Amino acid sequence: MMYWTSIISNISKQKSLLLLALLSVAWVSNTLAQSEYGPIRRGEIHDMIDAKQAAIDQFDAITDQQVKLNNNRDTELSKTSYFTLIDLIQETIESSSNSNLEKYNDLIGTYNLIANVSERNVQYINFYYTNIYNAYGILSHKSLGDLDVFLYKQMLPSLANITLFKDEPIAEKFLKDAAAQYPTELLKSFSAFQKEKYAQSVLEETAKIAPNTIKKYFPTKSTINSYLINSKDPTVQELMLLYRQYGAESKAYFFLDKIMETPNNRSYYSYLWPDTENYLKELIDIRKKTNPLAEYSLDQELKLQALKYIRVINDMHLMKESAERFAGVDSMNAEELYTLIVYSAEEIFTSTYNGLFERLYSKLEADSIDGYDFLHTMNFNRFRTFIKLGAGYNTLNNYMALIDTTNQDLLLNHFVNSLGDNLSDLGEAVNVADTFGSLEDSILLKKFLGHLLEERKELTDDMNIYGEVIYNLLISLIGEKIDIDSSLLTDFELLELPPLNSIDLGDLTNAKHENIQQHFFFDDEDGLLSFGTFINNYKNSNWRIIDSTHYVIIESAKGNPVQIFANKPLSEREGQAQVKAYFEANDIVPSIVVHRGHSYYVHLTIDQIQPETKMVFLGSCGGYHNLSQVIDRSPKVHIISSKQIGTILVNNPLLYAISESIRKGENIDWADIWNNVGDKLKTNKKATEKFHDYIPPHKNLGAIFLQAYYELTG
Repeated sequence: MMYWTSIISNISKQKSLLLLALLSVAWVSNTLAQSEYGPIRRGEIHDMIDAKQAAIDQFDAITDQQVKLNNNRDTELSKTSYFTLIDLIQETIESSSNSNLEKYNDLIGTYNLIANVSERNVQYINFYYTNIYNAYGILSHKSLGDLDVFLYKQMLPSLANITLFKDEPIAEKFLKDAAAQYPTELLKSFSAFQKEKYAQSVLEETAKIAPNTIKKYFPTKSTINSYLINSKDPTVQELMLLYRQYGAESKAYFFLDKIMETPNNRSYYSYLWPDTENYLKELIDIRKKTNPLAEYSLDQELKLQALKYIRVINDMHLMKESAERFAGVDSMNAEELYTLIVYSAEEIFTSTYNGLFERLYSKLEADSIDGYDFLHTMNFNRFRTFIKLGAGYNTLNNYMALIDTTNQDLLLNHFVNSLGDNLSDLGEAVNVADTFGSLEDSILLKKFLGHLLEERKELTDDMNIYGEVIYNLLISLIGEKIDIDSSLLTDFELLELPPLNSIDLGDLTNAKHENIQQHFFFDDEDGLLSFGTFINNYKNSNWRIIDSTHYVIIESAKGNPVQIFANKPLSEREGQAQVKAYFEANDIVPSIVVHRGHSYYVHLTIDQIQPETKMVFLGSCGGYHNLSQVIDRSPKVHIISSKQIGTILVNNPLLYAISESIRKGENIDWADIWNNVGDKLKTNKKATEKFHDYIPPHKNLGAIFLQAYYELTG
């Protein structure tokens, strides 16, 4: 029921009398404005919200407070988003102790949440649900008095709802912190808070953190540009001068920190380009500082430069002559090699990593540089990523051998401390969890445990509840790897982690006892090769292949019913669209989703994941953000991932083994699957080496950590 339908009719009947009454007692009010935004005026906004809800309800020509969308999950979300949550938001606003004006403004903000929903965009339910749920959370937590925690937990969607808390004391600090992670989104939301007294300060902070992002506004006549032109801040004035002298294409913006130190060197940095010898060295030199100017822009540029080198080396992975493959980096120093590694973690191949690490190790050893001191020199920039990669690629012990005993303990402590400080980005905590997943060294794990327990105690003393959850989970993850002395757990028990050792057959089949899979192939050379070898696996008497123009259906000829839908790579768009249309027409949601392509396509596959999806095969892990997106869509999903781009040598036998188990009516036991596939690959040395890069769901501690954290914190 739309919240105000019954109330508004009563207000309308008494509108004139109420208005006279309000005017007659206005002299006892603090201001006339308070009565001006009272129930009558707010009732008009409730009317507008109800009318918009009614219009949305009719998009599918059925009055049932939901919109029929692509699948059951999206249809249910439309009911939750456009109706249930909007009604709850209205109730929350009216039951709050806020002033009439605050309630009025919050209602305007509520209307704006759905004002632009149309028949053309109503299907973008993930976007609308995220924003509407976030708005409900903001208004609820304002009443509870813990708004700051909620905002930082949901930083990105909160930026879109700034109108709902722009008057709160936390607003300025939150926006400045958000600028460090999401400057583009913050600038898009600027008009929502541009009249606030802190707007100028927030904009100046954003310019200092992300000059390469904000420079896009320099040539325009926008409000943002007007604020910047009128700024008295010396750094912002320098930015405007750089634009006037060298234009928007200059690389000087990345060197803002050095330019502010020595303005007379401005021309040197304005003519420094990526193809010059010192470009990367100069960037690294700035990034080693604590909180340098242009920090966000520096990180973006360093990642871009690192991937230029890494992709070239990756592309030559079949070369037998390693020297030629790594010729482009042999002249680099340790700082440059380290930077290439940590800024390319999501794309680096195993052999590429090994080649770079060997060169880094050799340079540190030759110069007798302590490994901890080196990380300190790099200001520990992305060092958790470096440690995670070392654990994953079995080079961590080698690196630790470069560190003296005292410094080893300092590094382990530094690795696990302060993880509860930034609730807006769990990426560092996931790096720690992934590291534990890769480690088999019980002595090292026990050392980590000791530091985790110390950190957890400090958080308990500080009443940092969410931080406690992070450390409780990390301690529990270590408890999956080694036995923990119960005397160490004085005030808590190990948490129960998501059971990801196996999947019951019933969870992988629908009401008709069918297992439905969708495999996504993409239009490139890799896609063509992968598709051909994939199809060949099923050319036997247990399976039949039904060929359509743009996709194929592989279905079991014996045993349990299994249907695998796979688009043809040369028909990437047409095939995927036709499979999607078939699923929608037959109310089908695949329980298994498989990504067979490079990491830059993975978001297209992730977008298709539904709550009913029980297993996702990513091919390449893609890091924290991809994991979190998958788990957002299916909280209890089992994720198979790889430390690098997947290979047909492993993908085909692994996926075939899973399908065969389902066809035979067996539950999926990941340890058994991994042992069986490993045994079959033993005769192929290259396949066996690649298989070691694959992470089964029950050992994907990063994913397990995220699933448990989301469940525990709501």
